Amino acid sequence: MKTVTSSGCDRISYLPINIIENILVNLPIKDAVRTSILSTEWRYKWATLPKIVFDYESRIKSKLIKIVHQVLLIHVGYIKKFELSGLALRSCSGIDKWILFLSRNAIEELILHIDVGGGGGKYTLPSSLFHCKQLRYLELRGCIFRIPPTSKGLGFNHLKRLRLYNITFVGSTIGCLISSCPLLEILELDDFNGLTDIEVDAPNLILIYLCGSFRRICFKNCPLLVNVAIYKCGYSIGGSNYIDQGRRSNLIKALGGLARIEELKLGNETMKFLATGNIPRKLPHIYNHLRRLYLDCITFCNLKVISVVFCLFKSVPKLQRLEISAQLDKGAPRDMEPVLEFMEEQFHSGCFLNELQVVKMRYIYGMRVELEFLKLLLANAPVLETMCIAPESEVTAAGSNMCKELLRFCRASPKAKILYFEPYEESDED
Repeated sequence: MKTVTSSGCDRISYLPINIIENILVNLPIKDAVRTSILSTEWRYKWATLPKIVFDYESRIKSKLIKIVHQVLLIHVGYIKKFELSGLALRSCSGIDKWILFLSRNAIEELILHIDVGGGGGKYTLPSSLFHCKQLRYLELRGCIFRIPPTSKGLGFNHLKRLRLYNITFVGSTIGCLISSCPLLEILELDDFNGLTDIEVDAPNLILIYLCGSFRRICFKNCPLLVNVAIYKCGYSIGGSNYIDQGRRSNLIKALGGLARIEELKLGNETMKFLATGNIPRKLPHIYNHLRRLYLDCITFCNLKVISVVFCLFKSVPKLQRLEISAQLDKGAPRDMEPVLEFMEEQFHSGCFLNELQVVKMRYIYGMRVELEFLKLLLANAPVLETMCIAPESEVTAAGSNMCKELLRFCRASPKAKILYFEPYEESDED
């Protein structure tokens, strides 16, 4: 419906072009196309939109592939952003043509979440994806990513953020892809498989998040990298698939190139991976910039994992915040004495957490090794302000005894307070 003045003038049609474009861009694509029926003048205004988004808000429930074809066919000019997400496809037919079309239209932001119903399998990305030379943001989900054997021709020279979810990699190592993105700042790989080696050579990288299966990982030429999260899965520790066993240290190789890291997050399988080989007393490099350390699902009865934890402690003198969640490992040795003896040695090794202020421990079971670990932290953190403890739900009956024992421990910090939370109780402590 037109909006007119008392003199009969059409107000909306005579708005500045940039305002009309902003109105159309903020409409679901289905509604933007419907503006073509307002008048002859409005028939193709939507066709010059620089952003085309097909998502759940588009309210398109049928004939999706046909509609996308028609929109791209009629579109005029460059397309800066194209998004297809939150919608189930009956098949992947036509997607290759869409990507080829977008590669010729200076696409800068591409989001493809491919959800094919009926067990159709994952969609294999075409080589034309690598012809999208102007890409600055690329997000893919549910695809097979075939990496060319060499970096020649990849050419994501402007890419700053790469997010890949539920991706199967085929072909060369991902290092070829990463090194061909010289401006890359954020790299997120979640629920991936098909990779063996991950070599990160990215001079402008600031943040990396990895969650998937791999055998090797190393960082080189990452001078700006400050935020690292690694959650490894797959490849059993004892099996032939798990390499770098023996004397070689995965810990040194994996973390050796993170000179300026400020925040580090490691999962349980990652810790086991880092524990392979000889574990040094401390790392060759001191990480003076690391302030926040998050260790997820740590098995306190595993001596090698605990050795990695203390190796990290001795290598991060400026650590201010430590968060750990515990996990029982049914396959771990039942004899806790080696771990307890190791902790006793650390207890007498001197103060090594001089700037630690906050500790959060979740899902602990009240085992002796866990309590000894907490005792050691309290005794070696002279400026500690808060220690938050939340047990696993199965051990609530032992909670009061745990509290009493914690309160008896000596504290190096006169300001340290211990807060005990019931399972699932939220803690807002900073």
